[in-house]
Amino acid sequence: MTKDILNAAHRLTVETIKSLPPAGTPAPTAWFLGPKAENRAFLAKLVQQAVAAHSDFRVDYAPKDPPFATKEAMCVFRGDPATRTDGIRPPI
Repeated sequence: MTKDILNAAHRLTVETIKSLPPAGTPAPTAWFLGPKAENRAFLAKLVQQAVAAHSDFRVDYAPKDPPFATKEAMCVFRGDPATRTDGIRPPI
């Protein structure tokens, strides 16, 4: 049985390696803004998707837990310039 498991793991590893993009692929550039912000829209979309997925996970993780960041707690920082968001543009 152990030999079967090892063979299956080896097959999966080989299949995974074969399915990877070739060396020199531009795929990692998707995670960078670019010197002229040419990747702005796509990067904003990736970040938005990441935050949404993580938020969904957090909501579903412990649904019976009480809220932590209440409106009252968030209003405490309203006068602090470091927490202001009025100058942030919406995603493209």
